Amino acid sequence: MVAVWQESMEINLLELTVPNNTTDGLAQARTRKQLKQEYLSLVGDLEGQGWKTSYNTIEIGSLGHFRVLMRGSLCLPPHSASGKGTSPLS
Repeated sequence: MVAVWQESMEINLLELTVPNNTTDGLAQARTRKQLKQEYLSLVGDLEGQGWKTSYNTIEIGSLGHFRVLMRGSLCLPPHSASGKGTSPLS
């Protein structure tokens, strides 16, 4: 999923993975996605063109479980430039 704010040149990239429903499967999927060269290159290219870019991964197991440490990633922060405290996902 991609959320774009053209006025402030901000992009939020969100990548969802449904790995094996184990703690190790969730952690391994997160590490694998965060280190994937295609995503790192995309973020670098966007930032090189002047975009403020954030990239987050969400891993939800096949039975709906997720890591407690990832709970904060389930909501995008409010858009700072709007002054309204809204998110394009709300």
